[in-house]
Amino acid sequence: MGQQAATKRVVESLIKAGAFDSFGHTRRSLTAVFEEAIETASVKRKQTANGQVDLFGGVLDDDPSVVQVPDLPEWTKRDLLANERDMLGLYVSDHPLAGQESMLMRNSDMGTIALKQSDIQDGETVTLAGLITQVQHKVARTSGNQYGQITLEDFSGEISIMFMGKTYLANREHLVADQTVSVRGRVSRRDEEMMMQAYSIDILDAGREQGGVLRLKITDSLATKERLLKLGAILDANPGPCEVQVKLVGATDRHFMLPQRVSVGHDLFGELKALLGTDSVS
Repeated sequence: MGQQAATKRVVESLIKAGAFDSFGHTRRSLTAVFEEAIETASVKRKQTANGQVDLFGGVLDDDPSVVQVPDLPEWTKRDLLANERDMLGLYVSDHPLAGQESMLMRNSDMGTIALKQSDIQDGETVTLAGLITQVQHKVARTSGNQYGQITLEDFSGEISIMFMGKTYLANREHLVADQTVSVRGRVSRRDEEMMMQAYSIDILDAGREQGGVLRLKITDSLATKERLLKLGAILDANPGPCEVQVKLVGATDRHFMLPQRVSVGHDLFGELKALLGTDSVS
């Protein structure tokens, strides 16, 4: 790999990890121009006697001869967090399951760490709920049978779950990364390692849990014209069947039904919480 290609890969990783957030541009915007910026910086470096050229410093200048950063909307919350996990191995700005705590509790017996610390024996059946973070589809060398392996993550930790035989064939289309699921299966203890062998998997839909109604709570101090316009844009960008109810909290609480109908899911929840606060969605 050439030096410039290696530099591009490093810079792309830093952008996706949030290292350049202080510049005030979205990560999506910087990703759109970083290759051109590196090439422009390389040319300027050759033209500059001391070779000191700031990669994004020139990009942010008003000089029309340098690369201009486009004003692109940010990636969805799910994509932002997936990139952070891919680059750093952990979530930094938020957790993709934030706001879904009650749904996970209703659809699981316990968390992954609680399971590993429990006295549940090999062969017993449990139900866990969380986010699929890794998926592998494989073929057994000896038998030639197909099987799958996923990593299920919740707020406390993660666990590997195997899908074998008919269970795999019946559910392989549901084994998709960044999807919230509930898995029922048999505990497998091998020395210090614990895994599960799945019996069934159920896709958890936050919209279904809300009974078809998205309820928002907005305090008077947050109900500025700019923020309400952004709220309308977010709702318009997520059309679906669920109605939207708003409680405006102030000296006298007021309730409204908005004209938009939305599709409720992880991305919408993340955007609304970022705009209105973590306690805004119920």
